[in-house]
Amino acid sequence: MAITIGSFLFGFDTGSSPGALLFIRDEFGLTSFEQSSVVSVLLLGAVAGALGSGKVSDRYGRRPLLAGLGVLFLLGIIVAAVANGYWMLLLGRIIMGLAVGGVSATVPTYLGEMAPAQIRGRVLSLNQLLITLGLLTSYLVNWAFAESEQWRAMFWVGGIPSALLVLVCLWLPESPVWQINNGKTDRARRTLDRVTEPGGADLVVSRYDDTEAGPGAGQRESEGQAGAETAGMRALLAPAVRPALLVGVILAALQQFSGITFVDESLRGEARSS
Repeated sequence: MAITIGSFLFGFDTGSSPGALLFIRDEFGLTSFEQSSVVSVLLLGAVAGALGSGKVSDRYGRRPLLAGLGVLFLLGIIVAAVANGYWMLLLGRIIMGLAVGGVSATVPTYLGEMAPAQIRGRVLSLNQLLITLGLLTSYLVNWAFAESEQWRAMFWVGGIPSALLVLVCLWLPESPVWQINNGKTDRARRTLDRVTEPGGADLVVSRYDDTEAGPGAGQRESEGQAGAETAGMRALLAPAVRPALLVGVILAALQQFSGITFVDESLRGEARSS
């Protein structure tokens, strides 16, 4: 699906800095700490972007948020590409990180809510595939511009998929789950008609209504928005979902603590020195 351009940008912006840093280091005279911070600050921005995207997505919709993230990607790339020093470069990387965190949370949500159940697993796998393709593309772009040492061009290339993400969001439908949650059931039916077989829209909506109208629905409705938000946070620690949460957190932590990013950057540095 076209929205996985956001996942591609996730991978591209994550992988673009190590190659560019080899030339930025000499031009700006960066210390070891400054070099490390230029790379790692993206992850700090991603934490903030992932934590903040949920409420924005629930309030304004998946599609507007994804379009805004495309603009954020483009802004971060522009700031980094025209940077005249360490602090401006750091700002650009923080902005990119916010966008990376936002798409890491929003793209899988959108894909899961749009894809029919029978192909949902395959569609969601596109998210990880496009992240990997983004990383590969960033390496190829870095390699293409390495001979001429045009590190700014390495960032500028990322502006192309960023602009495409914004344009794609202009014609993509909104998530039917968000539409139902916001009382736009008719629009949800029209959206579902585009991605399901005949009669599938009515079936999905009726199942969703049955789930929402389960035991205690009236009591939950009277508790108000504050109570719903509290219940949503507590749901993460519910016994039924605790194993899945634990596995997800451990896998994410192992990916970072394995040190593969450090190995990659070290190899790049050695290759450049030789």
